[in-house]
Amino acid sequence: STLSTFYFVKNYFHGNLNKSQEFCEHKLHLFRNKLNHNKIPTKEGWIMRLKDIREESELKQFTISKLLGVSRGTYSLWELEKDPIPIKRLNDFCNIFKCSIDYALGFTNIPNYKNSKENININLSSTRLKALRKEHKHTQDYVAKKLSINRSLISKYESGHTIISTTFLIEYVKLYHISSDYLLGKIDEKITIEEPTILTYNY
Repeated sequence: STLSTFYFVKNYFHGNLNKSQEFCEHKLHLFRNKLNHNKIPTKEGWIMRLKDIREESELKQFTISKLLGVSRGTYSLWELEKDPIPIKRLNDFCNIFKCSIDYALGFTNIPNYKNSKENININLSSTRLKALRKEHKHTQDYVAKKLSINRSLISKYESGHTIISTTFLIEYVKLYHISSDYLLGKIDEKITIEEPTILTYNY
């Protein structure tokens, strides 16, 4: 489950609980308001937004890293895309900011989806991955070759034995143009991801 702001404050801001909690919650509240009123700058192309989301919230890497339960150095590598953020941490990140995974990964300028669930549904995800592949009449070997991964890994994803990696998820979305939130079982609408276009600011 997502780490709460209170958990963060309780464990990392001894002596200034009320002040730190209010500050963090205030910044997150302001950011979520921006999202809900389309006041966040949109981006050109499929570009990950971890850094943009954090900077728009005016929170430091240190703060977000503690919310996610990792070191600042680890989180920094995720922002710089030098190391892929694990899918469960990405989901926690999106739950903290109340945004969709599609939005965080840069696949859409729609900040969030209605009736989105907090948790990833591994069983539903595995079913949808398999169904989507079969819908396109593709074999596991075909997908493995297209994405340059081992076929046995695809089998594990489709059987639900292993949760899908963020890297594979991104490539799967690009291959089939289907929402990552849908593939992870967070939403039920099968949203199509459009090819990247030149996007503008929404003000």
